[in-house]
Amino acid sequence: MEVSRARLWSFLNNVGVLRINTTGCESIKGYTITKITAVQSTVNRKTKKVEVTDIDTKIVTVYPSFTLAGKALDASPASLSRYFSKNRTKPFRNKYGLKLVS
Repeated sequence: MEVSRARLWSFLNNVGVLRINTTGCESIKGYTITKITAVQSTVNRKTKKVEVTDIDTKIVTVYPSFTLAGKALDASPASLSRYFSKNRTKPFRNKYGLKLVS
């Protein structure tokens, strides 16, 4: 049972007028649709944690993913990934010390 892009788009844009099933979730053609919170979508169990040290204040913060670290530093997750893939040691943006944490 496939759902067309147009039907899915219509479904997602008209969430308030759709059927609610017995679990309290919405459904379309037998598929159950549930809302994923922002934290669920940005934290994956397979991601590595990033330790960020502000060089000026010496404050150390550990983020559970590149995505959340990137948001905090106003940088894309790709730029953080590139920083680590090139084995850079210079502070990120001349302000942050970055380290991968297992």
